[in-house]
Amino acid sequence: MKKKGGLVFGREVTFDEAFPEIENVEARVEGFRPEWKLYFNKKRSNPPGEYVKCHNPLCQGEGFWIGGILRDMISKREAQRMGTTPCGGRERLSRGHFRPCLNSFKYEIMIEYKSSA
Repeated sequence: MKKKGGLVFGREVTFDEAFPEIENVEARVEGFRPEWKLYFNKKRSNPPGEYVKCHNPLCQGEGFWIGGILRDMISKREAQRMGTTPCGGRERLSRGHFRPCLNSFKYEIMIEYKSSA
């Protein structure tokens, strides 16, 4: 099974194809429920996909866009970033009525870059 890294030229690719400059990435993600946690590590063959899925059962969205954070970190050559981001989805309240998802994610991402030699 391909580990999804994102779309390149309109097609789904592996994490290594999407992020060729990354040797390893570790990411810890926590949701609004303290018991909900994710851990990603590329060297252990479980890199993240483009999105971290929201665990709110009412949410009808994709969660948060970790791929965008990785691309921003790469463009700035950052090795570590911590932050909080809201879910990009929305909760269905009733037929035709929605509100932004109340979930948020706390994350810590560490990138080890390939040497450019």
